[in-house]
Amino acid sequence: MGRGKYSGKSGIVSKLSVFLISAIVMMATASSLIFFNVPIYVYSNVIGLFIFSLYFGTAQSLVFVCIMQIIMMKVGLTTEFLSYSFVLWITDVLIIKIAQSGMPKSISKNRNYNLIAVILLSVILMAIFSKPLSVAAFNWIQGGGKNISEFINKGLIIEQLKIFGLSGIVTFIFYTVFDRFNI
Repeated sequence: MGRGKYSGKSGIVSKLSVFLISAIVMMATASSLIFFNVPIYVYSNVIGLFIFSLYFGTAQSLVFVCIMQIIMMKVGLTTEFLSYSFVLWITDVLIIKIAQSGMPKSISKNRNYNLIAVILLSVILMAIFSKPLSVAAFNWIQGGGKNISEFINKGLIIEQLKIFGLSGIVTFIFYTVFDRFNI
């Protein structure tokens, strides 16, 4: 698989560390609403997914999403594999990967600038497209009739920017810590 794009090392310990941290963060945020009265930006964040997707490739990130969905089903956080959260996670992974692959070469020469640029571009793209695309995909899968136009408005985009912005900031902090400890 090679070295992670933003990793200091490519060993199994660093990969396992990223996997475990990402999985724990995803489980904690998904279940936080059950145990605590938390605001939407806490239980709706994508920090674990963001960390994993930036560190690993598209295929590995999609497998990670499938593993997390199976774990969520096993612990009772969801009842079906093709749930809306699963479709949302896949949409977010694809948006992050599009942002990551679309970075100009001049920015990508510096790892920190590239990471910041990818996170900013991902946050903006997810704020605009994540909800409408995932609702459209989920409607297509389920044959539902939810109107996606209600998800394309300024208020929702601003709310999504807050959620994904927090996720991006925390992800950058995690990567700074990973880099400091050569993970």
